[in-house]
Parts: sequence; structure tokens; C-alpha cells
Amino acid sequence: IDSKQGRSCVALCWNPKIPNLLLSGFDRYRSDNCLTIWDINHNGVSSPSSHQIGGIASSSSSTLDEYKRVDILMHNQQVWKPIFDYGMSEQCHSLAWFKPNERCFAACTTQHNTRNIKIYDPRASQPAVLSFSTKAPFNLCCDTNERYLAASIDKTIYVYDSRAHEKPVIVREEHEPIVKLAWSRTGSSQLGYCVRDSPKFLVLSVSKNNNHDNDTFVHRILQCPIQRYRIGLASFDWNYFDEHRLVLLSGKEYFDYVIPSKSNICYSPQNGLLWANDHEIHPSIISQDQNQIYSKVLFTYDLSNVQNDRRTIVSSQSTQNTELIRMDLKTMSKEIRSTIEQIQRWIKSTNINRDPSPFIGVLEALREAQSSSPSAPIKQSWPSMGHSTSTKTVFESSERQTVAQLCGWSNVDSKSVGYDRMSLLLEQDEYEKVAALYIFQMNVNRALEILNEGLQRGGKEELATLILALVGSIRATSTNNDDKALIDEFSSVTKLFHRPYVRAMFGFILTPDGQDLQYECVLDEQLDLNDKVAFAARYLNEQRLYDKLDKLAEESREKGDLQGILLTGLRQNGCELIQKYLDQTSDIRTAALLGIYVQEDVYQECPYVQEWIEGFRFLLDELQMWNERAEFDIYRSH
Repeated sequence: IDSKQGRSCVALCWNPKIPNLLLSGFDRYRSDNCLTIWDINHNGVSSPSSHQIGGIASSSSSTLDEYKRVDILMHNQQVWKPIFDYGMSEQCHSLAWFKPNERCFAACTTQHNTRNIKIYDPRASQPAVLSFSTKAPFNLCCDTNERYLAASIDKTIYVYDSRAHEKPVIVREEHEPIVKLAWSRTGSSQLGYCVRDSPKFLVLSVSKNNNHDNDTFVHRILQCPIQRYRIGLASFDWNYFDEHRLVLLSGKEYFDYVIPSKSNICYSPQNGLLWANDHEIHPSIISQDQNQIYSKVLFTYDLSNVQNDRRTIVSSQSTQNTELIRMDLKTMSKEIRSTIEQIQRWIKSTNINRDPSPFIGVLEALREAQSSSPSAPIKQSWPSMGHSTSTKTVFESSERQTVAQLCGWSNVDSKSVGYDRMSLLLEQDEYEKVAALYIFQMNVNRALEILNEGLQRGGKEELATLILALVGSIRATSTNNDDKALIDEFSSVTKLFHRPYVRAMFGFILTPDGQDLQYECVLDEQLDLNDKVAFAARYLNEQRLYDKLDKLAEESREKGDLQGILLTGLRQNGCELIQKYLDQTSDIRTAALLGIYVQEDVYQECPYVQEWIEGFRFLLDELQMWNERAEFDIYRSH
């Protein structure tokens, strides 16, 4: 096609559905038009009518005869005339046909130093049907859904929504200039592009929402095969049939590349876990996932511990549910279950004399009792060492003793509070841990019995070493000569043990007695919070005790550790702790069950407590667990 014009052509684009239509864009030249449409089947002398622009003119000649005719026309040196000519005194930068609406196209033009993206319909009396300003005039392209337009300038990509074109929906900045920009041809709304001197292929994918007004773009950086050669990606082109397939062109060779597909995962209480891969939907491979959710909700921490007329859970069901719960990392663990049971025991104990007072926590309870019954320091010696001069200062009061018992500590394995923690630990073969707890209560004989029992049951050989070290360290501190060199030797050796309870046990034994000790060797180890609380309540004076418990409560609140409720209670600090736990785990069930114990006067300071309860009730409704929902509401009312 010889247009016989002295201006340069800056853009060409074939019509995707009508192969004989060619759209061209020109630089500005005097008062000439910058946009033209050519029909290679006509030389312009007998141009087709305007309605034929939208389709191919009918012809009875064969395809071969048609090509011969076109070839003759192209060699006759005739001046071809366009079938569409528009854009007087404008400069074209880039253009693109729409698909599937092949009768319209878009172009980036400049007029009077103003850059615009215009959408044209050659059939209309005013072809420019839509126009809006832009900063990006190059690499214009349209997605196949005819909704989004993309263009670039230098290192920046602009994506516009044709329905709301006042401002771009996304602006993407890269580290190098954009080389090419193109939408996928298959309607998947994937915008691919490459940058200069980079082997990476980049994709902006439109993430569809139910509300199409809020579609989002997801950026992906793909590892292309040419990356291993450390050469830049020169160009690319999408496949016409496969939305994930394209051709990548480097400087000297090309690659057939397939984009890894994304998987979308969703869950519903009725249908379970589903995920979609491309255009296929796959059900969950985990069988009986709905029954697992039912079991998890049914397992309500055995509330019969607090209310006797509640139904109990049989041991087999409890074990089964515990196994199911372990499968879900965001649901209850053994530690959380133990914490809930501790809280329930504490509430039951405190409400005996203070009913209907709220669960105030260890800190507030100890401070209230400080003035009425101050702690009395007494000297306690190791009971198995006869006339030993080694003693430990113990602070005693009825409140401190109650705190220790609720944390699972007892001098004579008393089950008066309904909590035999030692037996639970022995069932889990935690012999070193149980021995350490007995040492903290200065019961050496029972600690040695536990270690011997573990050794006889086929425990680790380390238990034998531990027995020898335990006996030797106690005798070293119990000698009348108070051999400091021997104590230092034991101290350096026992620090080599890996288990925190073992290190804490020997640190406690080898620490000289005093009334103003902080016992960092015990309280700074990785012990359970309830053991730290019980130890502090037994061996720290008033000021040291409150400082340490305040610190532990603050650490628990920041981490969302439910064990900290034992310290904070269910006042404002405790509710903030539960909310932190909920933010980290999404475990609405635990939050709702704890929210039952929160007094109504706390709701004003912590309005989210009511949201926990209503959220759990809504979950039961979604699962159609009407009986459990009614039972939960009845329990709340008591």
C-alpha cells in the first residue's frame, strides 16, 4: 500500500476478526489525518460502503483468485485510498482493535500537547465516541472483555477501566523501561509485559470478585527459561487458544512457555474444602471434613467441670476429638485445654466466697489479700537430709497456697482442688519435669522415686545421670562445711543439660538462700507459665512477686497467650489478651467460651466480647447445630 505521503507510520494493527482490514497510525503532518483503515481487498477507487467496514464484502471468486487480484492491484502502482480517515492535526502513538467488537478500536493520540486515549467507532457520525486524558501514550492494548485498557510510558504501566476512566485503576512502576505490553487473547484478563534487559516475564492478573466493581490486580513475577542464560527478554506473544501459553523471544532464539496456573481455595461448612485449578473444581481430599468440624465444635472443653448437670464427654470421644483438633493448627492444643480447665477451677474456687464476683485473676486477688493476710517468711530445710544446714526461705499465706494448688502444685499429691497435674505429666513420660516440680516443693524423696520409676520403665539413660547429679548437688549444698568450690563445679556441669526444667531444678538447688532473691535461674527458663506463677508465689517476697507477675502478665498479653488469663483475670486486660489470641488464631470458639465468664460491666470497656459470643452462635447456626446452639445459650444464662 503506497499512501504517497511524506509522514512516518508509527503503528499498525490487523483486525483480529476481519483479516482484510488494517489499522494504521501516523505522525502529525500539517493538517492530515493520523488514523486510517485500509481494506486490502479494495484499492480505494471503488471503496466499499460504510456498512461493509464491519464485515468482508462477499465475493464469488475463490481464495486463490482473490490473492491474485490483490497481488495485481499492489503491483499496479495505483494510489490506494483508505476506507476510514480521521484525526486531523493529531499525532498517533499507539493503537489497538477491540475484540470481540471488531468494529471499534482505541488509539493514543496527542493534540495541542494533550495526550488522550480515544475509542473510535467508524460507523458513527462522530467516530470518537469516548476520550480521556492519559500520561501513558505507548503500547496501548485492550483486554478481550473490552473492559480494561493498558498503556505505558518509560518505566510505568497504567491500567484504565473503560467504565470509570477518570483515573487509572492501577499504576505499576518498574525498574527499567517497558518493552512490550499485551493482554492474553483468551479472555483470562492477564496482562503480560517485559522490561528492558531483564529475563523475567511479568503478569498482572485480574482477580474477579462477586462485586465486579472491586476487581483487584495480582502481580506475578515468573521464572522464564531464558533466565538461566542471563539475557534479556526482547518480546513475547500470547497463544490464540491456551490462556497460559505464550512464546518468549530473546535476542537469538524463542521459547514455548507455559505459565503455572493459580489455585483458588475456599471452604464452606456445608460443602467442605474446595479448590479451583484453571477451569476445574476439585473437592477436598480430606474425607469427613464436615464431621471433623462438627466434632471440634462439640468438644466444648468439658464444661461439666464447672456445672455438674452438664453432660460429660466420654473418654473415647474426647480422645477422638483431641486427635481431630490436632489436625487444625488454629484450634485448641493440649496447653490451651489445660489453661481453660485451670481458669474454670479458679473461677469455681474464687466464687465460693465471692459469688457473684467476676474472675479477677491472681494479681488482683493477691493484692487484695496483701493488707489483710501478709505473707510470712519461714525457713524450710530439705526433709531427707537430716540435720542439714541448707534451707530455703518460703513465703506462706492462704492465698499463695491456693495459687500454687490451682497451678497444679501440691506437697502431698492432694487432689482437693480436683487437679492431679503430676499424674497427667507422668502419663506423658515427663519424668524430668515432674521431678523438677517436686524439687521446687523441696520433696527430694518423691523426685528421686519419679526418676527411678522412669528409669525402670525403660526411660532414657540420661535419667541415671540425672539421679546421680541430683543427689550430689543436694549433698554439696547440705554439708556443714558449705564447700563453695564443689557447688561451683556442680553449677558449671548442670548448665550443660538441654531441658529447661532440669537446668531450672539445679539452678534452684545451688542458689544460696535469701529473702530478696529473684531466682532468675528458674523464672528466666522456658517453663510453663503456671509453674512460673506457682514458683514465684512460693519463693518471692511481696515486691519481687508483684513485679514478676506484672511482667509475666504483660508478656502474655502481647503474645496472646491464654495462660496469662490466670494472672489478668477476665477484666479489661484479660479481654485484650483474648482478643490478641483471636487475632492470631481465628479461634472464635475459645474466645466465646471464655467470654461467658466476663461480667456485663466489662462490656463497656471491651465491646468486642459480645462479638465473640455472637460470632460463635452464628457459626453454630451455619453448621445447623441447633441443639448445641440452644445448649450454649442456656449455659450463658446461668
